[in-house]
Amino acid sequence: MNSDQPSLNNSMQLEFRELVGLYLFLRDHEAELDECLEEFFSRAERELFRQLSIEEMEQLKHMYSNGSHIEGFDSKNG
Repeated sequence: MNSDQPSLNNSMQLEFRELVGLYLFLRDHEAELDECLEEFFSRAERELFRQLSIEEMEQLKHMYSNGSHIEGFDSKNG
């Protein structure tokens, strides 16, 4: 890391809906992502696949667009 740049020592927490929105945006622009955004996209995708079923992942854009609750997510995360 360049010593001129500030370092982040803390993690930034995202609401689940924010993560979904960012994931969907990055997925739609995947060809344009730089290395840093590709890494974030990959981590976001892994987290979503860890938390959601295949069916939920297939419907993610529709559920996000409609503001729908993603069934089972709350129960999986306490």
